[in-house]
Amino acid sequence: MVPILVTVAALTIPLAASDVLPEPLTLQQAIAYARAHAPATTSASAQANIARTRVDAAGAARWPTLQATVGPTAGVDATQTLGVGPACVSGVACLGSGASGRVGADGTVRFNWTLWDFGRTASSIRAAEHNATAAASDAGSVELQAALNAAAAFLSVSANEELMESWRDIVARREQGLAVAKERVRVGAAPPIEETRAQVSLETARLDLTRAEAALDGAMSSLAQALGLDPTRKIRVARGEALDLVAEDVEPAADQAEANRPELRAARMRVQASRAGEDVANAAWRPILGANASAGAGLRAVTNPALVGNESVAAGLTLTIPLFDQTFTTNRRTAHAQTSAAMAAEKETIMNVRAEAVQAAISVRTQRQSLQQAEVLLKQAEANLAQAEGRYNAGAGGFLELLDAQTQHAQARLSLVQARYAVGTAQVRLAASTGSLTSAQLSER
Repeated sequence: MVPILVTVAALTIPLAASDVLPEPLTLQQAIAYARAHAPATTSASAQANIARTRVDAAGAARWPTLQATVGPTAGVDATQTLGVGPACVSGVACLGSGASGRVGADGTVRFNWTLWDFGRTASSIRAAEHNATAAASDAGSVELQAALNAAAAFLSVSANEELMESWRDIVARREQGLAVAKERVRVGAAPPIEETRAQVSLETARLDLTRAEAALDGAMSSLAQALGLDPTRKIRVARGEALDLVAEDVEPAADQAEANRPELRAARMRVQASRAGEDVANAAWRPILGANASAGAGLRAVTNPALVGNESVAAGLTLTIPLFDQTFTTNRRTAHAQTSAAMAAEKETIMNVRAEAVQAAISVRTQRQSLQQAEVLLKQAEANLAQAEGRYNAGAGGFLELLDAQTQHAQARLSLVQARYAVGTAQVRLAASTGSLTSAQLSER
């Protein structure tokens, strides 16, 4: 069993940090440009950055808090008294009342620090870190898909250019055949129907050429879109590259996919994050030990006495013990269910990535066999066409024989181009399915 040979060295192309698209564009440059500029990759990177900031937010609970409040105060104090005095009848108690106004300012500084929360913060940080790693893996998955889209679109442009060139050659051959048919009809060596048949054959080839040109325009638009460019942008591509994958055995492909695919790394990290979330939910039943301190000062102006000041300082430890809260039980069940769902998603992802790699490996093998058959068929069709043209030009063969040979040759030539495209597409899909497309080596065909 031969393993898939894919170089894992990182791409060292200055293009990744540049907004300039080189032309003619190579396949490897198209992959690098799509990874850096495709809109989907930019969005995924932003989401990964958001997830990383949540790690800092979770860790902020370890730090103490310090708050200061300052504000003006104003009020009126009313008093009621019960007693005796000059205003009262001798020996008889009476009511007395009074009021005083006050204005001033108070300021307070408060310090709080959670000394020990029995794993709440630590578990929250672990969950945030695992989620951040999962988000980064998601971004890698989006980059891989962007690279695959760009590579497939690039190969489509290359194949359609080759198809268009083939149709141009076919048109040129049939123009020559029409010229010969006209001459044969002119000298009386062939009936007029022969010229008509040659003309119809030529017009059919011209129609197919027009369709090939339209297909190339569509492929060019798809490539521009895959690169994050305006769909009207025309891009010159370089041909002659192929991925350096020397084998397509299914078991190594499946194992490599399980080891490299970012989707699977993300699924595994989400399982770990869910387990950390369970720890957070379980820790809700544990006490919290905290320290607090405060210092305050105030200054008031009152009617009597004229100016009063006050200061206060306090410090202490608090132990908060949860006794009953039904939401704690609900949160624990929810966290456990999320872990079960994440584990199920991980198993499903493993099956999917392995199956995708196996199917891609089988496709490469099948398409290579088809390519070999197409190459043999073209050689036979070329020999048959050469013989038919020689017989027709010498007057020993009829036009129907030539037309049949031309049709077989055209089909064989187009089949070869399509077979090459199918092999190239299957190879990039195999590289993508094994998580190696962004680092795969390219070789000349």
